[in-house]
Amino acid sequence: MSPIIDLQRRLVEVGRIRMGKKGDKGQPQKLATWRLTTRDKPRLDAAAELYGGTVVPWAERDGEYELICETDELAILVLPGQALSQWYELWSGGGCQRRCDSEREIITDSACICDSEDGERKCKPTTRLSVMLPDIPGLGTWRLETHGYYAAIELSATASMLEQATARGQLIPARLCIDQRSQVKDGQTKRFAVPVIDLDITARQALGAGFGDAAQRLEEYKPTPTPIRQQLTPGGVTLEEGLKAAASLEPRPRGARAAAPIPIVDDDTSFGPPVPVSSEDGAVVVDDGTITDAQKKKLNVLVGKLRDANKITTDEVYQAAGRSYEIHEVPDLHWSTLRETLTKDEASDLITKLEMFEMPAVDTVEPLTVRQLNSRIRRTEIDPTVVAGVGRRLYPNAKGASSLSDEERGVIWLAVQEELASV
Repeated sequence: MSPIIDLQRRLVEVGRIRMGKKGDKGQPQKLATWRLTTRDKPRLDAAAELYGGTVVPWAERDGEYELICETDELAILVLPGQALSQWYELWSGGGCQRRCDSEREIITDSACICDSEDGERKCKPTTRLSVMLPDIPGLGTWRLETHGYYAAIELSATASMLEQATARGQLIPARLCIDQRSQVKDGQTKRFAVPVIDLDITARQALGAGFGDAAQRLEEYKPTPTPIRQQLTPGGVTLEEGLKAAASLEPRPRGARAAAPIPIVDDDTSFGPPVPVSSEDGAVVVDDGTITDAQKKKLNVLVGKLRDANKITTDEVYQAAGRSYEIHEVPDLHWSTLRETLTKDEASDLITKLEMFEMPAVDTVEPLTVRQLNSRIRRTEIDPTVVAGVGRRLYPNAKGASSLSDEERGVIWLAVQEELASV
């Protein structure tokens, strides 16, 4: 094959990967899971089977379809030379007005003027990531476009490494994930989502797959221990001799520019009252270690549900909280009495223990694959956010349903059934 030299080859773009949608009034809305759009409905039907969700016509664009997935991670492949592009861009109703690299504006082939405009850059960092979804039938790329600062600096590094590995003939399994983050500034908490690329292999395996020479050097590297300096005095000295020698040393005279000696202070130093901190709504609160109202509400719900289901008694709640008592001293145990004596840390520990009581036994659970779980959600018309909430509560460290075992997904489904039955 003899390609035309001045034409760059690339795969056709078959769809877009999005992190949000428009509301009823046209306002942008963020999503916790991925949204896929394309003109090719069969591709979305296949994606719905894999990622969950329902394929519907895109109301804003004729002939296109959209799918709001039930997962926040997608398996991807990165192709060399086609994965990432980054520019500062300024758009208007007439299209792209500026596109620059912070030094040169390429549309007009002139110097970038962003920094000379009242100190505020009007252009937005625009990152476009094109990937293949290997589990979706057909060839072609899906494009993600984001204007975030963290996406601009983080996606480029990982995508570059994957591109180099792919160019060497090694396909590294990767996942495109939505990372939920928060930032506290000026007493206010701002929550935002960042698209990130994560690998399903270790860094050493990644080096071995894409960078053989570097992996070999890493394997051959052996740290050289630093030799311990020999004792100046043969045989050394005893502890008693060392203390006597130190006590006999005369203090060095202080020069005119020497710092003042460190004062001797009492060991029983008081650090004052608890430091005030700002809550999410900006109000100043003091964390004095007492149980919070949110913890009380959470515990009331857990204790009530477990006692009603005969899974735990008030006596066992006291034991779970580590409270010892004599039955003649406390003839009539009350949950409210115990609750008011808990500290913040004790309440947190008790919540964790009670949630373990609430989880169904694994040996009574039917294992479920991701596809089986999604199928049951659609068939029963249960709100997927309810299932996601139960999953986050039972397995807070999991990165979506696909990262769990079949038994753990079965536990989530059984917990959802029990929770809905108690409503």
